[in-house]
Parts: sequence; C-alpha cells; structure tokens
Amino acid sequence: MKTHIRIILILLAACATLLAGIAGAERGIKVVSQFDGETIKKRFSTGTNYALVIGINEYANHPNLKTAVNDADAVAKLLEEKYFFERENIIFMKDRDATKDHIMREFRDLVVEKVKKGDNVFIYYAGHGWFDDILQSGYWVTAEAAKSPATFLENNTIYKFIAALDKKGVQHVLLVSDSCFSGSFTKDHRAIETDIDDRYFREKYGKPSRNILTSGGMEPVEDVGKGGHSIFAYYFLKTLKDNPHPYLSAKQLGVQVEELVTRNSTQTPVSKFIHGVGDEGGQFFFINRRSGTPKVSPGPITAKTQDSTELEKERKLLEQERKELELLKMQIQRQKLEAERKRLEAEKKRLEMAKLPPEPKYIPPAPKSREVVRDETFIAYATGVVRDTKTGLEWIAGHDRDTHWYKAESWVESLSIDGGGWRMPTREELESLYQKGAGTRNMTPLLKTTGWWVWSRETKDSSSAWHFGFHGGDGGWLTRGFSYDTRAFAVRSRR
Repeated sequence: MKTHIRIILILLAACATLLAGIAGAERGIKVVSQFDGETIKKRFSTGTNYALVIGINEYANHPNLKTAVNDADAVAKLLEEKYFFERENIIFMKDRDATKDHIMREFRDLVVEKVKKGDNVFIYYAGHGWFDDILQSGYWVTAEAAKSPATFLENNTIYKFIAALDKKGVQHVLLVSDSCFSGSFTKDHRAIETDIDDRYFREKYGKPSRNILTSGGMEPVEDVGKGGHSIFAYYFLKTLKDNPHPYLSAKQLGVQVEELVTRNSTQTPVSKFIHGVGDEGGQFFFINRRSGTPKVSPGPITAKTQDSTELEKERKLLEQERKELELLKMQIQRQKLEAERKRLEAEKKRLEMAKLPPEPKYIPPAPKSREVVRDETFIAYATGVVRDTKTGLEWIAGHDRDTHWYKAESWVESLSIDGGGWRMPTREELESLYQKGAGTRNMTPLLKTTGWWVWSRETKDSSSAWHFGFHGGDGGWLTRGFSYDTRAFAVRSRR
C-alpha cells in the first residue's frame, strides 16, 4: 500500500512539474539585451514612428461612452514620453473631430504625404464597434455616424489603407482596436518565443510585420474597467508603463494583455497578424527610451577570480564615466539641434508668408447691382456677391462642383465682377465664415455650396495647400490636385 502511495505522489509531482513548465513556456517571457533603449534606437531602428490615435466618447446618434477619450489620450502621451514617438508625428482625434471623413483624410495624408520606406505606424481606436453577421464584416462607428451601418467606417477600408502603407514600404504596422474588429484578413500568430534577445530583435525587426491586437472577439467589450480606463486599455497601458526592458514586441504585449484581461473580465483580447498586406514574420517593437543599461549578475568570487574582481570594478567605473560623458555630449547636441529647428521653423514661416500674393492695392467700387436678400450679418447682391457687414469682406462662391486648387486659382484670377480685385482667401478669412449651425454647411446660407471644404491661397512646398473644413471648423494641408468635396471661393476687402 505504501508503495502505491509513493508511486502516486511521484506521478503527481511529475505532473505538477510538467504543468509548471508549460505555464512558464506560455507566460514566462525572458528578455535579455546588452543595450539600453537609446542605443537600440540609434543602432538598429532607422525609421520614423507615426501614430494615429482615435478616441470617441460623444456620439451624435449612438449611446455615449465614458472612457474612450481618456484611453486614447493616455496612449498618445505614453508613446511620446516612453517609446520614441515624437509629438509632431502623433495624429490625435477625439469626439466630433473623429468623423468618418476626417479619419479617412488623415489616413490618406499619412500614406501620401508622411510615411516613407522603413517607417513604422501604430494605429489605436477606442469607440463603438459593430459586426455584421450577414456580411461577416466589422465596422468602426464614427462620431457623426447615423443608425445605418452604411455610414460606419468598414474594417475593410482600414485594411486597404494598411495595404497602401505596405506599398509605400512601411516596415511595421500595429493596429490596436478597443472594439470588435474582425475579418477574413487576420490569422493567428505562431507560438510566442520565451527567450528574446538582441539576435531575436534584429531578426524580427528586420522583417516587415502587420500585427493587430483587439480588446475582444465577437463578444461585447466593457467600456468601464479600472482607473478611468476600459479594462482592456487599463492593462494595455499598464503593460507598456511597467515594461523595464529596452524593447517590447507586439506579440509579447498581446500575450501579457490577454492574460491580464481574461483574469479580470469576461472578454478575451485577440492578437493576430494581418495577412495579404506584406507581413513577413517580423514584429512591431516598442523601443523604451527610459530603459537603462541591463545589469549582469557576476558569478561567485573564488580564489581564482579575486584579483579580477577589482579590475572589473574599475572597468565598470570607467564605463560609467564614459557613458556620462556621451550623455552630456548628446544633451549639448540636442540643444544645438533644437535651436536650429526653431530657427528653420521661423525661416519657413517667413518664406510661407512671402509666398502669399499681395493684397489688391485699390479698394474696388461698391456693388452696383441691387440687393437681393440679407440676414443678420450678410447681404447678397444680384451679381452673386455676398458682403460680410462685420468684416467688410465680400465673397463669391465658385462653381458648386469638386475643384482642385489649380482650377480654383485660375477661376479666381479670371473674375472681374464689380470691378475685380478678387483673390483666394487666407485661412483666417475662411475661419471668419464658420458659424456652427448656420445654414447646411455651418456658414451663411447666402453663399450657395454643397461642399464641406474650401481652398485657401496659402501653400506649402511645391504641391500642398491649406484647405478649411466647415463640417468641424478646422483645416489642414492637402495635395493641390485633390478635389473631392472641395470648392473655390473668391474674396476681396473694403478695409
């Protein structure tokens, strides 16, 4: 009987050891590097990091959320503070700014104007999601979306933008969606490696990757969790904040977030790669600018190693002094570069202002045509001129059709109505037209247009111009050849 009990105990111990080994293989991720994050970035990471971060609490036609904007804001700040994402390369949209049109424009601008070969792109979305069981397609529900799914942003559109990033030669793409995101274009990861070192980093960083991490599968995901964040965002941020290593891969991040979220909620995050858009088995890495030089524990001191111990201590002191000197040199260099950057920005602004065409040197005669109609501020004349009585500006809306910048410029230059003197408006003059809730386009209804965007005369480099959006009262730089939903206005001043 004692023999049987002993055999059973041995078997139980063996099983426990085996299970512990399996658990360790799944969850125990060991990272070993001889470099700190600054050195990793300098030696091995040559591309620029871009981020597109979206958070929506306030919806026009759907229930509001509580934590999405706070989640997105915290992610954007953490990327800048800890993971080598510069502020000017982080595109942040929240609430009313996060419309379908605006998101697509930012995606297009990212692809056309910003990224280049070797860059990395991180995308984060926190908001409502919807899945069509019939079409087997997922959607992002944007801020202005109606009840109809036709107004949602389909995941397949995001997939197409990622495909466009692949064509530009982007090295790594990571999409994190705190809502449902599903489709036939995602595949499961291969097993996670448990030992990650500099060889693994160089191998995986050198291969393109297209990864995705979602807060759940088809099940509804929670909006409120811990610390003012959703349960997914809380552990996503915690994993990135607590990471002491010089680098953290998207696969490591997915494994740790999945374990923490499933332990504390009913949802199960999903970490996969996106197939068909250039994934070659690489990994997106968050490189930690705060990580210090990894510490190596020395072996036991014996009689044979006693003499070398003092030499090792001296070597470490000299190495520390060398690093401090290098750090001081880098700080001085950064200060010089920052001063040069500010000087170049000032020069750039001066040159941009110099590009603006001069104001007309004469005041055109007052409209001779009869007054047709007026509202509180504006007067419309039979010739099509609309006068702003507050600013003294007179306006003419161009043809109500899609117009690129060059056609707008040509049309304005050809105008001779009421004595001429017409020009394209500045961005400030367009902003003066914006009146939220007025007419159908947030401007006086006396200016007849169905377009949401209007070109300004302000240009940048050889191909971009500023255009103003009346849907949200903001604007941005866009390729001058773009014309969709964009119109031409002419203006002149009497003051």
